[in-house]
Amino acid sequence: MIEPIHSPLSDESKEIKIAVGKQCRFFLIYQFLFIVVTLLGFLIVSAPYFLSKEITSIEIDDLIRSTSGGISLIGLLIGSLYVVLSQKTKLIYLLRRKSSFTMTFSSFVLVVVLLFASQSVFSLFFAATESMANMFGYTTVSTMTNEPTDICYLIYAALLGPVMEEVIFRGVILNGIIKFSKTFSITISAILFAIFHADVAQGAFAFFCGLILGYVAVEYSLKWAILLHIFNNFVISTVLGGIISQLPSQSQQYANLLLIALGVIGGVLVLLFQKRTLKNYLKKNKAQRGSYRAALTSAWFLISMALGAGMIVFSFSKL
Repeated sequence: MIEPIHSPLSDESKEIKIAVGKQCRFFLIYQFLFIVVTLLGFLIVSAPYFLSKEITSIEIDDLIRSTSGGISLIGLLIGSLYVVLSQKTKLIYLLRRKSSFTMTFSSFVLVVVLLFASQSVFSLFFAATESMANMFGYTTVSTMTNEPTDICYLIYAALLGPVMEEVIFRGVILNGIIKFSKTFSITISAILFAIFHADVAQGAFAFFCGLILGYVAVEYSLKWAILLHIFNNFVISTVLGGIISQLPSQSQQYANLLLIALGVIGGVLVLLFQKRTLKNYLKKNKAQRGSYRAALTSAWFLISMALGAGMIVFSFSKL
């Protein structure tokens, strides 16, 4: 009897599909818990207003702005319990694991410059996306006149949110597929991180940040990825954004353009100076042929993409 020939590539493709599917299910369960808890929270908080009187859109915006921080923290807490209970052993290992390199001051600065460059890319991509949406009578801008500024929202967006996102994407997911190559695991986890944000412009920003923080988590440790994510959200986004918002309107425009230009220039210079190092890293940690095709055609990955695309559609509203 002639034995069937088993292709090593075919076997690995199946293994990749299974591994990526497992990580996608984990990611979707967390996202489902967070969304359900936050939606229930908003329904509970807003119910008395809708039952007692007619409520205007401005009052709805004020209600959302004043309660979103606390409700998001509750959703994060419930999601975190699932993550900790289901991944306790892996998390202990990741937090104790020794890094390949020591994070020097110069390395820290280079990563911050790249994160700042990602912010610039986000600003440009957002402007392009909004312009295209406006051409068809839609907008991606929230109807709220002001973003939430309460202490709960600050804790969520600048501290606990980054911690949990790093644990999920650069901790559990990345390390769940890292055996297929470092670059493969960094890229796939960055794509899922982009899907998680359910917004075209923010998704592009999240993807670039995911690549940067994924490299940091792999080579320097998950703890450094967490600290840099907090630095990005708190210092670069919240503090710097707050300072610019205090300037006169025209000065804000000039300041934003200057920061975008500095970010793009800084990012390009870093990539040029680190070109050889980056090229060698990509070559050394190259994924097997067919790995990305196997991952991107995994049933659970396609489900994640479809759900993310649906949420993106709902993020657009008529002008």
